[in-house]
Amino acid sequence: MGFLKELAGQINNQFSIGENTDQTLDAVINGQKEKYVHSILGTNARMSEIEATSLIFNLRYLDEAIQKRNDAAKRYIDNLSGNKSISFPKIEEGNLCSYYIFSIWVKGRDFIKRELETKGIYTGLHYPVSLHLQPCYKHLGYKNRQMLENAEIQFFSQLSLPLFWGITNDEIDYVSKHLNNISI
Repeated sequence: MGFLKELAGQINNQFSIGENTDQTLDAVINGQKEKYVHSILGTNARMSEIEATSLIFNLRYLDEAIQKRNDAAKRYIDNLSGNKSISFPKIEEGNLCSYYIFSIWVKGRDFIKRELETKGIYTGLHYPVSLHLQPCYKHLGYKNRQMLENAEIQFFSQLSLPLFWGITNDEIDYVSKHLNNISI
């Protein structure tokens, strides 16, 4: 990766993309200087031989990992389905979701996020800038949030709950209990 940092330094010297070499490298590779804010269209197409080997080795665990994430998501949905202020992703019957993230949609998202943090529950916002308003898509002409209403509704209400390899039922139940106890 050393040569990439050197290249990023040269690119930054010429084009002033980032404030430092790491930021320039991220901007060139991923199109972002700030997490989830893309100023240029980037790709995520780099991978070393070591990473490729590791991924090939771990492919044998992929089905199990996806099944565990689906089991965890189902437990969340079962635990929270009585809470009418929460909406869930809809997965068509016969399909399987990878649950890279487990998102819910809820009014009062920012308040709920802060309340959960007081209980040691850290959630995520994916993504803090709507896709159509990303700087790299400015040329498409979307000037305001009203132009894609459904995207904006999801933008203001989406909250990602903890979901990772090895999350336990007790951890899911803890998150669910505290989420169900928050009054909006």
